[in-house]
Amino acid sequence: MKKVKLFEQWSLNEAKFEEYTQKINFLLAGEKIEGLTGKNNKRIYGDINDNCLDNLFNAFYAEGDHENDLDVNPKLPIIYYGGNKQESFDFLKKYDVKEDVMYNIPSQMKMSGNKSEFYKMFDGSWWLPKSVYTVKDTKDLEFPVIGKPDGEHSGIGIEIFDKYEDIEKSKLEFDNFSEAKDLVQEFRVLMMNDKICLVNERISKTDNEMRDKDPGESTEFVYVDQDLSKLKFLDDVSKISAEIRKEIKLGLWSIDIMIDSKGKLWVAEINSASGMAADKMAKVYIMVYEDFYGELPKEFKTFLYTEYIKPIYKINAKINGDSIKLSKGAVDYFNL
Repeated sequence: MKKVKLFEQWSLNEAKFEEYTQKINFLLAGEKIEGLTGKNNKRIYGDINDNCLDNLFNAFYAEGDHENDLDVNPKLPIIYYGGNKQESFDFLKKYDVKEDVMYNIPSQMKMSGNKSEFYKMFDGSWWLPKSVYTVKDTKDLEFPVIGKPDGEHSGIGIEIFDKYEDIEKSKLEFDNFSEAKDLVQEFRVLMMNDKICLVNERISKTDNEMRDKDPGESTEFVYVDQDLSKLKFLDDVSKISAEIRKEIKLGLWSIDIMIDSKGKLWVAEINSASGMAADKMAKVYIMVYEDFYGELPKEFKTFLYTEYIKPIYKINAKINGDSIKLSKGAVDYFNL
């Protein structure tokens, strides 16, 4: 059965705004919240992520809940993070969830999840690095070249090569190869349909994250929330997202943007199940609620900022302050 919050667990403010909360369903693929927020965030943020998910959303877990009879209202909007798991498909069928209330649809998520298919779909676009799909064809690329597998994430299985002979010597298997750019900045832009929801700059924890790490290791970034008024590339992002959504109709998704040393913008890939801590969850709740139902009162938005966004900012300012200071477009983490 769905967990019911006892009255005494609610703060006075939460009770005051109860009519605006739990109006959005959220289907997660796994058995617990770590699939959404990351395994180490419990240690960093304590219970704030769990509380935010439980208090704002109706959260369901495809693997953990699939055998239970749940209290699911299929008329509510639902954020689908179920991937291609059969348990997720069974959930949608069992509770008669229609596509017109879904922010993400399995068929569209599958299209976005394969890097090679994505590159082929948008081959020749001004924002996509030139890509090929065999070792032999990398002779047609300008080096350095980056090799990637289709099914991995967080930089796992990626390797950068300075010449063709290095690719021939590699023991890894790659599904695609792209021209590697001289990058100076990387951003993850979280989109809701065709609207920009939020932007994070990804600050590497090493001088050159991709070259320094072992190909089997995941990348380590500090995600720094951006003040959108300070960013100059948002018009280009809007044009890119419009082009992508002509082919792939995603609801809640992200675009990984790279800026090279000449100031040119490139797209590394797109994602349809980006991780979210409480600050992002609160902003996403506002975006989806207002898209589906209409305007939320300013007082409630202020409550979400105070309850979930500001505490995450304060923790990040304390543990990642040096990285945050490297981001010119960062929100003011230090004077909240």
